[in-house]
Amino acid sequence: MKIFTYLFSLISFYANAQLEKGDLAIVGFNSDSSPDRMAIVALAEIPSGQTIYISDFRWLNSGAFNATGTTEGAITWSTSSTVPAGTILNITFSSDGTPTIGGDLSAYGSVSTTGWTSSSSATVSGGDNWFIYQGASPSSVPTNWVFGWNNWSTNTHGQNSWMSTGTPSATTSYLPPNLTNGVNAIALSGVSGGSHNDNMVYTGVQSGDKATVLTAICTTSNWNGSETVLQDLSVGGTNFTGTQPIFTISGTLSISSPHIGDKVLIYPNPTSKIVNIDLNISKGVSINVYNGLGQIIKSDTNVKTNKYQLELIGNQQLYFVEIIDSQGNKAYSKILKK
Repeated sequence: MKIFTYLFSLISFYANAQLEKGDLAIVGFNSDSSPDRMAIVALAEIPSGQTIYISDFRWLNSGAFNATGTTEGAITWSTSSTVPAGTILNITFSSDGTPTIGGDLSAYGSVSTTGWTSSSSATVSGGDNWFIYQGASPSSVPTNWVFGWNNWSTNTHGQNSWMSTGTPSATTSYLPPNLTNGVNAIALSGVSGGSHNDNMVYTGVQSGDKATVLTAICTTSNWNGSETVLQDLSVGGTNFTGTQPIFTISGTLSISSPHIGDKVLIYPNPTSKIVNIDLNISKGVSINVYNGLGQIIKSDTNVKTNKYQLELIGNQQLYFVEIIDSQGNKAYSKILKK
């Protein structure tokens, strides 16, 4: 009964918890296309029931958004189904007064817009800033910052082209203190290895744990761009080859135990059938697998191999793996089957 209750508490947690920094990241933007296009990658599973804002509102040094411009606005995305880690989400911006937001977001929930009342494009000529965040409303001070991105053409606003002095405009913004350039935000102009381009795409690694891929995305040398040539942001295209989920994001599971070590690596996740579990162990562990109803479907005791392979049986989409070391320490990881 305890494990049953605990598993359901985990399910509830994943449904209601806010996102973490870098769970979503911008990996491409074409502002010379018609419509304009943005590509976002989920670097972690995005649960159902999340309200996420994607905006080009400028962030003021006073610690608030300026959301009054006619060429600025925000997308409100309310997820109604789970977005698997590694999924590329393409967003299109067509404008005739209030823009129509097209693309992949609506496949995972409802989409609405605020602002962008100008008849011009939602994206500003000369570059723009974009933020992904959560909070009470699109224009209120966010309670949870996820990612920041800019590619404006000027490089006179201070270190890394996030403003350090002066008044923001429709193209320029301060970087909120909750985000860190090069960690969970990136400026693609005015820095070594980076330059402004109207059309830009990330070209770095697409596999690894979240921290590794996020660091690569926030490194300017991993981006290509052009002032005139559109970049291929399509799923299965030149830059994002294969099928969804395009990126392979491995997960780590921490276990406080002197016998297992600091990390257990579980991959791929999501998976079609087979899950690999890398263990740094000197003594045996037990591995139990539960379905989404909390029912145990597989149990192996005294596992001593450093490379354990698990086959997920059944038609469930949600599984939990429980690992127990020789001292009774327990840890759990959620696994999605695609």
